[in-house]
Amino acid sequence: MLRPKLVLVFAFVFLIFGANAVFACKCAGPRSGQNFQPCGLYWTSEAVFIGTAARVSVEEFELADGRKYQRLVARFAVEKAVRGVAGETVEIETNPDTGSCGYPFKEGEKYFVYTSRNKEGKFTAMLCSPIVPLKDATVDLEYAKAIES
Repeated sequence: MLRPKLVLVFAFVFLIFGANAVFACKCAGPRSGQNFQPCGLYWTSEAVFIGTAARVSVEEFELADGRKYQRLVARFAVEKAVRGVAGETVEIETNPDTGSCGYPFKEGEKYFVYTSRNKEGKFTAMLCSPIVPLKDATVDLEYAKAIES
């Protein structure tokens, strides 16, 4: 008789204290505010460009110690180099899962990209990166045009 009561007590305690919401990746990046201004992003990013995600693939890499990991690699066809880009293509790595803060690049979509390099020298992105589909980049395009002139 004691055992069923004990199970009920543990179940009750779990329901009250153990049922918290879990967030894998919550964004509070530069675009989360109402009055987003691209000025700071423009000058702190190593590369700023407009491009099409020509190829998006998940690739496996091996670390020096033999451990393997996967990265989503977006290969961009650069349409307009705004700052810090020399060349027609740029590769950006991110986590393949948005739950782990990876950026959800879509093959064939155009983006206004702000990016920087990681310690291995590769361009990277995260879910909270200020990268934005070009159709939603009005403020970014206006700022880039103002800098150009």
